Order: sequence, then structure tokens, then C-alpha cells
Amino acid sequence: MRVFRVISWTVLWVFLAGCASTQTEHVKQDATERRVIRNNKAQPAWATDFYKKSEGGRVFVVKFVEKVYRLDVGIEQAKTQAMGEAAQLIGSKIAKIATTALTGDNSLPDGVSQSIDSAVNAVSALRMTGIEQADLYWEQIKGEDGKKDHYNIFILLAMPVGEVERAKTLFLSTLNENQKMESLKQKVTDAVNTIN
Repeated sequence: MRVFRVISWTVLWVFLAGCASTQTEHVKQDATERRVIRNNKAQPAWATDFYKKSEGGRVFVVKFVEKVYRLDVGIEQAKTQAMGEAAQLIGSKIAKIATTALTGDNSLPDGVSQSIDSAVNAVSALRMTGIEQADLYWEQIKGEDGKKDHYNIFILLAMPVGEVERAKTLFLSTLNENQKMESLKQKVTDAVNTIN
């Protein structure tokens, strides 16, 4: 009985040691497989959802930077880009919601696409304040075909709801300047006001 117990523990120990030494995690993403060598924590749900609704008076957006080769430089690059592109991220989200409301499965009416682009550009030029980093996730990816390993970095930004409201107001007022939008104004306004 003692021999059986020793053999069982040995087999279990060897199995667990083999599992522990396997550091590469295979992750399925967009029909391509990438191999995560290590990361700073388990991948949070927000890392795959690039916009979150408001919570506690703040709105959350995600900035993703991929294929950086130095983690420290990549994190700083992601933070800088995220802070600089916060207005653009919100503008793109507003435009997506407005476009979806207008098109359904059809294409946009003539001139409307240009109006939406103009409104996104106006929002992207906004200087937003009160933005802060809410979370950070990074993963080291095994390079393929002899290529160097690299990092993917995800930054979760939190911004005051008031800044998003200011972006929505600017977006809608820019659209309202275009006569072609007159008949679609209420539909767009209703859709954009669902963002909170």
C-alpha cells in the first residue's frame, strides 16, 4: 500500500511539474492563434470590449497598442496615445452608433457620410480633461517564424461623463449644420443619447 501511495504521489508530482513548466498559453482571437508567454494578470473582460458604459460618473474606453518590443516603452506609448486619442475614441463610438441607427442594413443617404466624418473630426479635435488610467493589462506574445517576441498593451481610460456629454453635443451640433441631415436629426439624436 505504501509503495502504491509513493508511486501515485510521484506520478502526480511529475504531472504537476510538467504543467507548471508550460508557460505558453494559447489564446484564440479573431480566428488567429497567438501564444501568450506571460502577462501581468488574467485578461480582464474590458480588454476585448473597447467601450464600456458609464459607472460612478465616469465613462470607460480602451486603447490597444500591439507589437511593441520593450514593455516599459510600450506602456508609456500606450498611455500617451490613449490620453491623446480619448476624444477620437469617443467620436468614433458616437459615429458608429449614429451610423448604425441611420443605416440598419442599408447604406447611408448621399452626403450623410461626409457629415458624420466632419462631426467625428470636430469631436476628435476636442481637448478633453479629467481623463485618467483606470487599469492596465499587457501580454507578451511569442514571436512566430523566428521573429522577436513582442507585447500587446491595453489601457483602460476613465473620463468624466461630462466630457462625453460635451463630445455628444458637439457631434450633434456639427451634424445639424448640414441640411441633408435635417430629416434624420431626431433619429441620430436619439441614438447618440443612448451613450452614457
